[in-house]
Amino acid sequence: MIVQIAFLVGLGTVLGALVGRAPTCPEGACPLTSTPRRGALWGGLIGLLLALSIGGGMQTTSALAEPPDTALLKGAYVELSTPAEFQEKVLQREGASLVYFHASWCGACRQYSPVFDRVAVENGAKAGFVKIDADQAQQLARKYKIQYLPTTLLMKGDQEIQRFVGVASERDLLKAIETVNHPAQETSNDR
Repeated sequence: MIVQIAFLVGLGTVLGALVGRAPTCPEGACPLTSTPRRGALWGGLIGLLLALSIGGGMQTTSALAEPPDTALLKGAYVELSTPAEFQEKVLQREGASLVYFHASWCGACRQYSPVFDRVAVENGAKAGFVKIDADQAQQLARKYKIQYLPTTLLMKGDQEIQRFVGVASERDLLKAIETVNHPAQETSNDR
């Protein structure tokens, strides 16, 4: 990043100085580039702005959005695409399941996937974790009325307990799993 900034500032400075040397403003009517010194100054500034804007666009992921190690992801969740698989892995499961509908073209899904993956890796014993590509499993997406992506369903057997539309936080997902796994404890805390 620093090398990129230095390069673009240097390039801007050189180009600005060259523009300042050109006889386009001999009477000094061009205040920004009337001399090589002014041209270099403004060229360097423009180079710095360009470097920062390019650099800012390259760092789009935060530490919170980092996915867990790919070795840990193996077995943390199941990717389903057919109603038969869904029947076996979600509807016939005795405990809770988090079912995440996504698509490859969905930007919010790319932001949310690492959160879902992290919860799946750390809480695999508490719930089943399922990912479904809504484009590949359109029949399931229609059946569960998935209108927006990402959508995550908390299910227990064939009953939908809770629905998260959009990017859900790790905390909200964990709280929902705990609520399903320990409903009596949740009601005693509410008093």
